Amino acid sequence: MKKTTWILTALILAIAAGTAMAAAIFAFQSGEKTKNAASAAGGTFYVMEGKLTPKGSLAETGKAQYAKKVVVRKSKPKDFVVVLDPGHGGKDNGASRDNVLEKDVNLAIAKFAEAKLKELGYQVFLTRDADDFISLQGRVDFAAEKKADVFVSFHQNSSGYPDVKGMETYCTSESSGEDGKEFARLLHKAAVKQSGTRDRGILDNASLFVTRENHMPAVLMELGFLTNEAERKNLSSAAYQEKLAQGITEGIHTFLCPNAQTK
Repeated sequence: MKKTTWILTALILAIAAGTAMAAAIFAFQSGEKTKNAASAAGGTFYVMEGKLTPKGSLAETGKAQYAKKVVVRKSKPKDFVVVLDPGHGGKDNGASRDNVLEKDVNLAIAKFAEAKLKELGYQVFLTRDADDFISLQGRVDFAAEKKADVFVSFHQNSSGYPDVKGMETYCTSESSGEDGKEFARLLHKAAVKQSGTRDRGILDNASLFVTRENHMPAVLMELGFLTNEAERKNLSSAAYQEKLAQGITEGIHTFLCPNAQTK
C-alpha cells in the first residue's frame, strides 16, 4: 500500500535574549525522518492537531502517544559540533609495523579532517591534538561535554596475514539508532571512494566502547592495515591521509547538511 505523504508548513517565531528564531519549513513523509528542514535550532518536535509542538510541552498534556515524531535537522555547518577522536596516543601506540605507529597516523588524518571541516564552517574538536594518552571514558566524556552532534574515531588495523587490506567502519545501532547506521554508511562510502581502498564493509558492533557509550551518531573507522606493505606506505603518505580526510569530511557534511555542497 502506498504511503500517505504529509506536507507540513510551520512558522516558528520565538524571542530569546532579544533574538528571533528563524522561520522553519518542514516537509515530512509518514513513517520517515524529516527530509527538509531549515531551522536554526533543530531538535525533536511532534505534530499534533496540525501544529508543530516541542516535545516537552506536548508530553505534559499526555498526548504525546498520539503525535507524529519529527526530527528537525539544523541547516548550517556552524550549527553543528563535530568531535574527531584520533585513537590511541601517549603510552598506547596502537598497531605498529616498521616504525609506523597507528597513533601517529590517526592524529595526522584527524588533523586534515579538522581543517577541512572548519573550512566548511563546522565547530570541530579533537579528543587529543598531540601525543597524549586519553582513556576511552575520557573520550566519551569529552564528546558529551562538547555536546557533539557526531563523533568519529580514527584507527588503523592489523592482521597476521600481510595480504589483508582495506577499510572497515563500525557503529553501535542500539546506542545511536538508525541515524548511527546511516552516518556509518555515508562516511564509509565516501572514504572508500576517495581513497580507492578495498571495501571491507560496515559492522554493527556493541563491543566497542566509544560507539556503544556515545549516544549521538558515532563511528569507529579502521582506515587501513599497517601490516599490509602497500597500504602501510599509503597510510604514511600525507597525500593519502588527506584523501581519507576528504572522504570523511564529505560523509559528515552529507549527513549533517544534506542539501549543501562540499567545497
